[in-house]
Amino acid sequence: MRSRCRCPLPRLRCAYAVPPLGRLGDVFVIGAWPFYAVGAVAVIVLRRRAPERLRVVKMPLYPWPAVGFVLASVAIVVGYAITNPKHTAISLGIIAFGAVLYPAF
Repeated sequence: MRSRCRCPLPRLRCAYAVPPLGRLGDVFVIGAWPFYAVGAVAVIVLRRRAPERLRVVKMPLYPWPAVGFVLASVAIVVGYAITNPKHTAISLGIIAFGAVLYPAF
């Protein structure tokens, strides 16, 4: 609290840095799409590096569905970044912040 006006200035700054709850879902979802794309790339890499491993699920027309999914994921993130650059920057910034802190834990 600030002694002069008795207002919680640091808390107000934090409240303005985080988007409203309606947009918080957008920020979360757009932050998840890069990880979906990385998962699809991991499927391609794993199938190339270890072709002898038993596959529980067959992927018809492999690798085209995975490649298409990666391209669609990138298009979703880029499209959202063009229409809402602030929310995309917040989302990717939170991910980058987490990546920097991850080795500490």
